[in-house]
Amino acid sequence: MAGGSASRFGRKVEKGVLEVGGRTLLERATSALSAPGIHSVVVAVTHRTPETDRLAGDLGLEVMMTTGKGYHEDTLELLRDYGQYVGLNVDVPFVTSAHVTSMIASSTTRSAAAVVPHELSFVPPEPGSVMMGPDGRMMVWVGLNIVSDDADTGLIVIDDGLLCVNVNDDESLGLADRIARERGV
Repeated sequence: MAGGSASRFGRKVEKGVLEVGGRTLLERATSALSAPGIHSVVVAVTHRTPETDRLAGDLGLEVMMTTGKGYHEDTLELLRDYGQYVGLNVDVPFVTSAHVTSMIASSTTRSAAAVVPHELSFVPPEPGSVMMGPDGRMMVWVGLNIVSDDADTGLIVIDDGLLCVNVNDDESLGLADRIARERGV
């Protein structure tokens, strides 16, 4: 998922081409999706993300131009055209192929969302990303999902607070870049 408007930056920005630790967010997402069980990577772009579209082509990735009506609508377009898939938002720079592999291996339902326990969050999470887990614990949704036509979505808990770092503005981009350089990730 790389077609959002990135409106919180306050200027025209395409998240997919932003760099964190010397690699674009699209390259980081592509690397995370090189996990076993992933057969191909499709980059969902919109009319708002021509540079990301171009970068995806340069990387030899398949591109799907979605209507860009919104995240949920774009997700449904991908589901209609590709069937069940692993979805990763391009603005989550610290997801790794190990996280994706764990997600696939842990999925007990056809649809699943990766969450991190709130207390492990490396940064204050976006208010819309916080939810109550079935065990009563506060969880943070991190933008890694198994998407299917099954409306029953399970939660897969991943104990890595770095997954809560989400590049939404210049401050979070600077934080992500600093973390990547300091930790060599």
